[in-house]
Amino acid sequence: MSLFRFFLIGIACLASHSLIAEELPSTVEAWISTSAQRKSLASGEAVMIASDKSIGPTTEKAQPSTAAIVIPASAKEIWDVLQDEESAADYLDTLIDVKVLEKTGDHSIISQKVKVGVHEVDYIVKSIPSPPDSIVFSLHSGDLQEMAGFWKLIPLGGEEETLLIYRIALKPNFPVPRIMIKNSLSKTLPETLRSLRGEVLRRKRLALRE
Repeated sequence: MSLFRFFLIGIACLASHSLIAEELPSTVEAWISTSAQRKSLASGEAVMIASDKSIGPTTEKAQPSTAAIVIPASAKEIWDVLQDEESAADYLDTLIDVKVLEKTGDHSIISQKVKVGVHEVDYIVKSIPSPPDSIVFSLHSGDLQEMAGFWKLIPLGGEEETLLIYRIALKPNFPVPRIMIKNSLSKTLPETLRSLRGEVLRRKRLALRE
């Protein structure tokens, strides 16, 4: 199990309200720059993409990593899964427990417990949604020195497909080589997106049966 996989819970938060949703580009071209990326996304794969530190929330010391996936569902269907924070433990296998400590129209404060090897790690995040297409996040407290990032949803020509962008920058509160974090994130961000896609499609199938 990757040492950093537990950081990749996309239900998280920005410590300040300074970022506005309009700062996150809403076009595919702003995120997807190569034909290879477009081909992989079209085939259903999750891909790593460039991380422009001038876009979205960031941290002082951590280098962001960014991934993308196309999900055959509407932005609303994906949004509903992202905002159902306490269900995340059902489809992210390193997440032991999630508790929403506070939820208002502006933000959520969420406690998460994750498994890292034989250890359990606790931390709290703050989530600030900007309906219908952006969620920004950063660390509130816990076993990290820094964390910030976002989710961005971009509908693709209607309601049947959505490009989902996921970025995170993090720095643990113990010494770890930066290359180790980068290599781990390059594996775990796509894994997180694939798991989320699976949950979105599962719920979509259930809704069609009702």
